[in-house]
Amino acid sequence: MPIMLTFSRAVYQYRKAHHLSQEKMAERCGISVAHYKRFEKGETNVGLDIALRIAEVSEVRLDGLNKREVGTIET
Repeated sequence: MPIMLTFSRAVYQYRKAHHLSQEKMAERCGISVAHYKRFEKGETNVGLDIALRIAEVSEVRLDGLNKREVGTIET
């Protein structure tokens, strides 16, 4: 599975576990709701700067994503 798709699924899992809307996550990440929704669905990639912001907000680590399955990523 591509790293960015693994990352977007891990962020989705975090968001759902913390009962946050896509709108709230986009606001916290400083990006538009439309861009956030496309990222979370795996329809678009984000640049490193945005990926780092999303990772910080969602408490999902970027390192090691290419070695892990989505179901095993801890949030």
